Amino acid sequence: IESFQDAVGDINLTFLNGKAELDPDNPTNETEMQRVRDEIMSIESSQNNVLSSLTVLGKASPEGGYAMNLDLAKRRMGFALSRITSQFSQYTRNRMKGKIKEEAIVAGWDEVADSLAADSMFAEAEAVRAIVAENEGKPDAQYAKIRQLPSYQLIKERCLPKLRSVKYQYTYQTMRSLSDKEILDKWNVHQDSVNKKIFFDRYEYWRLANIVKDTLQHPQLYKEYYEY
Repeated sequence: IESFQDAVGDINLTFLNGKAELDPDNPTNETEMQRVRDEIMSIESSQNNVLSSLTVLGKASPEGGYAMNLDLAKRRMGFALSRITSQFSQYTRNRMKGKIKEEAIVAGWDEVADSLAADSMFAEAEAVRAIVAENEGKPDAQYAKIRQLPSYQLIKERCLPKLRSVKYQYTYQTMRSLSDKEILDKWNVHQDSVNKKIFFDRYEYWRLANIVKDTLQHPQLYKEYYEY
């Protein structure tokens, strides 16, 4: 049988200003990369697990031009993803083609307002919200006016760093054989089905011949096993 599992985590990365490159002077970057690589490779190298998808998602702060922020965030996530998957075999790359991807978003100034309010800076939060409302759907215009607020330096130092994040998410399949009890339970439900091959594989037929107590059923089970 197989079941699908999802995992999500954060990566603490520091990039060079304005570039899609990690800061080489920050040792935490390589430590974090190796931690995520080890986690994912432990799934991929397991006999019972198969990695199904992998996504790296980055969020940029709204400081600066929206288009520039989005483009930079995409390039940074592409760089991070290439580092994370650097140990993937060609077989894994081919098998997961189209299922390994990077995504990027730019945080909204409303999130900055929420952060200010969470720190009990309600007047500052309302000032940001007012600008957002007056310039709905225009992030560049919002930024131009918000940067003129008396509280902008505080926003830049306390709120914007919280909005910058990198997350990873992957899905994997866990595969194992059914236990004798599970096979027998399935038999009790489907033994009268016309086409039992829909519900049982060849190995399970062989196991049934050993665990079904009604010996009168054994010849038919062996027959179906050899005809499978």
